[in-house]
Amino acid sequence: AELDHAAMTIDEYGGTPPYGAIRKLDILRNRVYRIGMRPDLPSHGHAVSVNGPETAEIAGNTLDRIWGSALFVFGGKPSGVGGREVPLTRILIHHNRVTDALLTCNDWGAIETWQGGPFYLYGNISGNPGGFWNPSYTWGGSPRFGFAFYLDGSFKNYVFNNVAWGKNNTLTSPLCNLAAFQSVFGFQNVYFNNTVYKFAIGIRRDGEQTGRNAYLGNIWSDFSDIHYCYYQSNFSDSQYDYRNLAFARNIYHLPAPKYAKFEASGTTHTTFDSFRNALTARKTSACSLGQVSTNTPMRDAPNHDFRPADGSVAINAGARQFVPWALHRMFGEWHFRLDNVDPCYIQDENWFMTTAY
Repeated sequence: AELDHAAMTIDEYGGTPPYGAIRKLDILRNRVYRIGMRPDLPSHGHAVSVNGPETAEIAGNTLDRIWGSALFVFGGKPSGVGGREVPLTRILIHHNRVTDALLTCNDWGAIETWQGGPFYLYGNISGNPGGFWNPSYTWGGSPRFGFAFYLDGSFKNYVFNNVAWGKNNTLTSPLCNLAAFQSVFGFQNVYFNNTVYKFAIGIRRDGEQTGRNAYLGNIWSDFSDIHYCYYQSNFSDSQYDYRNLAFARNIYHLPAPKYAKFEASGTTHTTFDSFRNALTARKTSACSLGQVSTNTPMRDAPNHDFRPADGSVAINAGARQFVPWALHRMFGEWHFRLDNVDPCYIQDENWFMTTAY
């Protein structure tokens, strides 16, 4: 508690000579409070920074009042470290609780992953991420630029059974929580059966041309701007991998005035039906989208009781998703989902960090 710079930093590389590889790491059941008030000059006040473990379990930690990111985790090896491969990466981040992170910095997530998965993020609670930027500038709905969960150049994340909550989604307020999820560049990321409450934006990501991402069985309640916002990049429509996107079994309560912007054209779909029809036209691997609920699906979301309410449409409405266990030097991995463009096509989802990554 009350540490100027950080609670713990665990680093796989750097220095002369380089440090040894982190083969197995456990960070379990720590209580972390008021960290990062006065970080050193090139730092950001992140509470727990982990750089490059091959296997890790980060679980049962409680982090509150964090000036930077709470859990900041690079998997496998960091960017720019070439010359070797990491044939097994397996990072479990589960049952952690983070509240009031990103108090004096932005462009991070309260819980953030980088680089090589598989990452298994499940059972975490991330509440009221900050990231204040400037009241005269907004990032698609808020003067904040902070996120409950951030997948930053992060590959093969299984994000499920988490809770993300905000305190404020009034777009003109400097207290407006921007987005539950942010993602940049990564692919093979699956978000399913998460509960998300009171943000401007549900998921914000920089382009969807990488494809192979799925959004299934999530509850989205009380949004003020847009649910899915994929910002355009310099790619043509033919370069977007629509066929491997999936949207199904999601529940929308107090939906945002805009549903999605996910195509290279930048078209904004302002209704549920428009979004679903566009997914169907693009022949995405799952395009049913889900349903809109006029009744609250949760018992008492304003007081953070996110259990299903009596008679909730969320009961038995979750998605079933196969989550494979990471193995050494994975050669092939197939889900055998029906491809809506070519039924003979089967997507291989094997992953390990070769020298090229």
